[in-house]
Amino acid sequence: MPSDAASPVLEDVLPDGARVLFCGTAAGTVSARVGAPYAGPGNAFWPTLHAVGLLPGRLAPTAFRRAGEHGVALTDLDKHASGSDAEIGAAGFDPDAVAAKVRACRAPVVAYTSKTAGSTALGRPVAYGRQPERIAGAEVWVLPSPSGRARRFWDAGPWHALADRVRELAPAVLCAPDKLRGACDAAGAARALADGARDAGGWALELPVADGGEGTLQAFVDGGHADPVAVRARDAHGREGDARIAVLRGPGAAPAADVATAEADPGPTGDRADGAVEADRGPTGDEAPGAVGADRGPTGDRADGAVEADRGPTGDGAGPTVLVEAAEAIALAAIPEDERHVGRASSAGVGDLVRAALDLGASRILVAVGGSASIDGGAGFLRALGVDAPADGAALVADPTAVDASLAGLDPRLAHVALELLHDVDAPLCGPDGAARRFGPQKGAGPDEVEAHDAALARWAATLGGDPDAPGSGAAGGLGFALRAVGATARPGAEAVLDLVGFDRLARFADLVVTAEGSVDASTLQGKTVDAVVRRATATGTRCVVAGGRVEDDAAAELQRRGADRVQAIGPADRPLATALAAAPGELREAARTATTELRRP
Repeated sequence: MPSDAASPVLEDVLPDGARVLFCGTAAGTVSARVGAPYAGPGNAFWPTLHAVGLLPGRLAPTAFRRAGEHGVALTDLDKHASGSDAEIGAAGFDPDAVAAKVRACRAPVVAYTSKTAGSTALGRPVAYGRQPERIAGAEVWVLPSPSGRARRFWDAGPWHALADRVRELAPAVLCAPDKLRGACDAAGAARALADGARDAGGWALELPVADGGEGTLQAFVDGGHADPVAVRARDAHGREGDARIAVLRGPGAAPAADVATAEADPGPTGDRADGAVEADRGPTGDEAPGAVGADRGPTGDRADGAVEADRGPTGDGAGPTVLVEAAEAIALAAIPEDERHVGRASSAGVGDLVRAALDLGASRILVAVGGSASIDGGAGFLRALGVDAPADGAALVADPTAVDASLAGLDPRLAHVALELLHDVDAPLCGPDGAARRFGPQKGAGPDEVEAHDAALARWAATLGGDPDAPGSGAAGGLGFALRAVGATARPGAEAVLDLVGFDRLARFADLVVTAEGSVDASTLQGKTVDAVVRRATATGTRCVVAGGRVEDDAAAELQRRGADRVQAIGPADRPLATALAAAPGELREAARTATTELRRP
């Protein structure tokens, strides 16, 4: 019904740089009552946006504001009335206001969600599909109404055609890089890539990712997937200081009804034939509020394969999932080069972090290892959790058998926790490719120390039992082996991170994935972030472009064999390191701009 209220019945959603602006006539009766768009019974709007690929999942009407995160803008011709067309009339329709909103959000397409809306705005009878006029520079489309009252006249064809055109004009670009060490962290790299995609008219989604090593926790926090918690922990040399763990976001922290449970194509659920009365319609309102959504990534929808943060090891919702990053406590980068000493270094600080997670009531603890300063086989970690074990690398070398192999004294709370090891390398514990020989020199170990630690790690494995060759056992100086000894399951870190942030769903939604890292080389192909992104984007059928600070030809060729559309260095190789680091953000931006421009077909 018409209203004299100064405020609108429902708020608009007008994201800057929107891909498409949907405009109906006015809020439907149900939408006005619940304060959410498209909330009327049987309305096809939300399931259709997902079915045609304009949303990565089906949003419930009450989560309508999140549509803006994916470039979908919403408004009405009459913002101050509600009800059916017959009830509200056309006196309050304001096409000029709609044109102003098109300019404000810079949408390349405005789509009227009924013939009534389209004919009123254009001042003439209309057919479905693209119209010859433009409004504020935007293409104009008219679509069959999604209203449940018009379901017998529903035709999804024009909606699919619109979605195809939106993808041509404003392709969705998923920016999923790792850090470029020394130049920018993963969030900074994602931001630079996103700026480039937007420069070229794309709709960018920023998804900083990691491989389970240093920077993993920050990538989760920056991507909105976790909340940091300040704790105290020892560093690699035993000095207590500030550190962080992070509580992953999940069902317990999710706003109610963000995601509807059904996601299939709605079929003929909706629209009006010529002249039919349209109630409960407009960008204000259709589908009844859906069920409370499960784990959400940056999509507002359940992410395929995502870990549900509130579930315990049996899925009973006993407590949160907590992310622990070894480098938050015992980072090699935190120890000056002239102070690095593998004998003095200990993994005890990671035990401190795990105890802090237990104090939070965690029922699932993910331990991301990598970037550590120690090679103590995880002995310090076990000692911090109550096991009689060597305190540091020197004590391990002195007597690798000085451990209670029964693990008596281990914090009993661990028996009720699902513990997971996220490893960034597949290295075994000992041997030519093991923790000491492969990583010891960069941690300050001389040749004799490397040999001594390698021999000690072999005896340590024999004493504790377990498989020293299991993938990830040599990660973080053998911390991976100790984690396995206390019951942790192991996963490649990059794969686990992509699952946790809902990468696959976003990649299916996107028209292009752009990823990056500092150096694309042989190590990239061993389960690092870029390799995982390429393989999984390819599996979803989405094109993927790789940018690297430096790129080795053999690695680039193999990534292309695995599905990458293009692998490119972002700048010339023959320049000073400081120059390359300073230029990296701008060059990432240019790489994404070029890739997006090639994708667009105006």
